[in-house]
Amino acid sequence: MYKSLKVILFILFVSGFSYAKSITYSANFMGLSAGSIKVNINSKDDIECYGKTNGIFSIFYSYSFKFVKKGDIYTLEEDKSGKKKIYNTDAVLKEKSWIPIFVNMLNNPNYNVGSSMSIGNIKAITEANVQNQIYFFKIEHSYTKRVVLWYVKDHEFPKLIRIETKSGTINLEKE
Repeated sequence: MYKSLKVILFILFVSGFSYAKSITYSANFMGLSAGSIKVNINSKDDIECYGKTNGIFSIFYSYSFKFVKKGDIYTLEEDKSGKKKIYNTDAVLKEKSWIPIFVNMLNNPNYNVGSSMSIGNIKAITEANVQNQIYFFKIEHSYTKRVVLWYVKDHEFPKLIRIETKSGTINLEKE
């Protein structure tokens, strides 16, 4: 009995850590190196994302953020040149929708043309799939208009993510 309990506890312990994944992307905005973003996926409903400016962008604009997803609850803490602001779920989905869209897409790598994914009140609809490597998404009810994911075969995360918003295009490249 004692041995079987130890085995069960060991399996639970190992399986609790087996889901944790981490990925870092370098960010480019309007063709210029803008910063980096790190995502820690602890489980499908427990994701943390950190970003900050660096490179040439940091000379003119200092920005950092911490985004947390716990189930359907989103929290965003940002610091723009020393001014801190905290967003709740509704504000994140309205004003910074590219972040929850981005992290939810990292957690759902299987897309069928015509299928949709809901992220709060936002809908991401798969428009095209090129050889199971490039996926195009139309985004509805958001300032984010379109997302393109480029995968490389046998890799878990996209190699490149292009996020088109009303303000411009963000390119995230896997480091």
